[in-house]
Amino acid sequence: MWSDATLSIGQGANLGSSIDTARSISYSIDQGREMPHYVTGSRVGKIPFNGNRTHTVELTMDWEGINADLLYNNFYKGGSKFNMTLDLNADDTAGSQHTTYTMSGCFITSPDIPSPLEGVNETTLTIRPESVSATEYNFFTAAMIINPF
Repeated sequence: MWSDATLSIGQGANLGSSIDTARSISYSIDQGREMPHYVTGSRVGKIPFNGNRTHTVELTMDWEGINADLLYNNFYKGGSKFNMTLDLNADDTAGSQHTTYTMSGCFITSPDIPSPLEGVNETTLTIRPESVSATEYNFFTAAMIINPF
């Protein structure tokens, strides 16, 4: 993703807290494509079909401040789900490169927790949202490009 990205988490008093120490953010979708093989005496697979989508956000950040405590203690250890937005805005004028992803029911599956010895540590979190919707902004209008499911 380009450098003009903002990841914000939200729950309770920290609604809309931006992850200011993010070093990299990656978002991937796995369609879960399956190709059935039936017991018909043939090795040929049948028509592939789409399975369940899996959305994954990999967040590498400096592990410091209230966001680190909130992410680790409340969301990972506590098991709380949260909502977040990923705002990609590479063009402030015409809006031709602006998309906002809204992710609901997010949970942290595997944090790489640094040792708390001293200084600022870098860590990577794997976040899995349950549903995602996206809005693309262009010069004329805003349009939903990914429907929530």
